Parts: sequence; C-alpha cells; structure tokens
Amino acid sequence: MAQSPFEVLAAQRRELGADGFSVLFLLLARLDFDNHIYVSQKEMCAKLGMAQPNVSRAIHRLLDIGVIDEGPRVGRCRSYRLNPSYGWKGRPENHRAALKDRMRSARMKVVA
Repeated sequence: MAQSPFEVLAAQRRELGADGFSVLFLLLARLDFDNHIYVSQKEMCAKLGMAQPNVSRAIHRLLDIGVIDEGPRVGRCRSYRLNPSYGWKGRPENHRAALKDRMRSARMKVVA
C-alpha cells in the first residue's frame, strides 16, 4: 500500500463522511487481482446496513476523488478498480503498467 495517498484521503474525511469510509473499506475487502472489485450495491447495502442512495452517493464521492475507477459491467452490476496509486494486488509488472496507463490517461509524461 502507498502511504501518502491515504494521508490525502484522511484529509477528505468531511467530504467522504462515515458512509464513504465504510463503503471504501468494504470495497478494499473485496479487492481482487489487478485491483478489480466486484460487488453489487445491493450486497453493499445489506452488508453495511445502509440505504441504497447512501451507498451510491459514497461510491460517486470515491469516484470523484479518484480512489476508485469504474470498471466493466459484470452482468447487471458495475465493477470498480482501485486506483493503483493507493495499493496493488497482483504482479509487480502489472502494477507498473497500470500506473503508466493512469499517467498517460491523465496526460502526464512517463519518465524512465
């Protein structure tokens, strides 16, 4: 895990709120290889005892802050992907590639 992005995240506590952190921790608990996260909002609501609009709002905040990205749909459910700057589950070479892709998509130069 990277430490400095979590320091930035901690400073966002008012914007994220308790619901946002609860959803984030559940998403991190479901982290799969190459940072993919597969969990339905319905399942999150049941696990966290939260209403669907609160879960949806928390996910949108996490997307806006850049902690997670939207992944491909799996059936009727959305999937997510943890920003590789926050941590990585998988092979180191895939992590490097994901970081480079993220930098390119943000129009930043990748320096060797």
